[in-house]
Amino acid sequence: MFTYLYRTLYESLLQPDDDFFTRCRKAVITVFFVFGIINIIISTASTITSKDAWTVVRIVVSVIGWVLSVIWIVSWTYARRTRTSPDWLLNLVLDLSLCFLVLTHFSSANWGYHALCLSAAICAVLVGASHMKFQVALSAILFLINAYDTLGFPSILLPGSFKGSALTRQITNSVAASLALWAVYLAMKQFSLLIKKSSANVQMAKEVSKMLAGYDTARALALLSAREESDDTLDASLVAVLKEIAHNLDKYRPHLPNHLLHQESGNNDADRRKLVIPQGGQKVKATSVLGYIFNFLYTDLLQPEDDFSMRARKGCISLWFLFAVFSAIAQTMRFRSGSSLVTLADYIQTIGGFINYSIQISANS
Repeated sequence: MFTYLYRTLYESLLQPDDDFFTRCRKAVITVFFVFGIINIIISTASTITSKDAWTVVRIVVSVIGWVLSVIWIVSWTYARRTRTSPDWLLNLVLDLSLCFLVLTHFSSANWGYHALCLSAAICAVLVGASHMKFQVALSAILFLINAYDTLGFPSILLPGSFKGSALTRQITNSVAASLALWAVYLAMKQFSLLIKKSSANVQMAKEVSKMLAGYDTARALALLSAREESDDTLDASLVAVLKEIAHNLDKYRPHLPNHLLHQESGNNDADRRKLVIPQGGQKVKATSVLGYIFNFLYTDLLQPEDDFSMRARKGCISLWFLFAVFSAIAQTMRFRSGSSLVTLADYIQTIGGFINYSIQISANS
């Protein structure tokens, strides 16, 4: 089911020559499309069940919310039809969404959509449109205003504001955070696929170049044809150029001295080893406390053969370990203060972080 939705909603927007940033933009458009459908359902249910009076402000906010959801859906439809993600489209979607957040904040006494503000900032960074600075700054300001109101300080509201639903707020926050994480996941997945494609192209070009250096054009053409049929990650234009070079060398063959022909181009079996992405594992120059912490928590987990996906996983494990440390400190302080909020699940989560990190350290030693 998830694979079907992924292919239908996201992969249908992609083109083979899309770069990483274009794929990120299309991921954000897909996320807004899904959120638009969910928002229509949530808004409709909230409108039916709400007991708030129908003031002018509430009517305006409700209507704009539905219209904005339609705009998100239409934007995805446009992107799918044209297979493009123009800058103006992303600016339109994000600018209108943030302006709606501002309007709704000052219209509802039960606001507090922190996750929604952070999700908007994440999407703005992924998109990287021309209005990115404005979008990130406005998201940050809204987040701070929400935090101010949540602390119990008097809110600034428009005349005729309505209370709103706490359940609606919680559902919207959860959905927004989940979709923002999905957008990041789509972006990282595309980044990993592009690295894999680039590695395959570099490896093929390396092997063919060694053959052509010895004017072994027959083997080079045979390798290109075999790889073209079996590997869908290869760049068709690169294969075409290498074939053209091989054919040109064939044309020059009658005019070349015999000692230049059929030179040994190296051990092809050894040359076909899996390409390893240029490695880190290099430690950051520890000129500060942060440098030492980074080397201890993350760099020491890496191995030279780790690919991007494995490095990302180990990065998550390091973050979990760091979270476990702060969680242990916080829970100890709460326990010493006599708080009853410390639960068995808290300790299990903390211990799990330490155990997972220890397993990775042991595996690398």
